[in-house]
Amino acid sequence: MNLNVTLVGQTLFISALVTTLLTYFLSKGKVRNRMGVTILGFIGGLFQPIGIIVLIVLLLKKPIAQES
Repeated sequence: MNLNVTLVGQTLFISALVTTLLTYFLSKGKVRNRMGVTILGFIGGLFQPIGIIVLIVLLLKKPIAQES
C-alpha cells in the first residue's frame, strides 16, 4: 500500500481535531482556563501520545469547586 504525504497530513489533522474537541468538552467545569487547555489539546493531538495523556489527565481530574 502506498502512503503519501497528503494522507499522512490529513490523518494528523483529523487526529488533532478530534483530540481538540474532546479536550474542549472534557475541560468544562474542570479547569479555569478552558481555552489554554484546548490549545494544549490541539498541540497534543498533533503528537498523539501526548494527546492521549492530556485526555487521561482531564478524565481523572475532579471538578473545581464553585466560588461564591
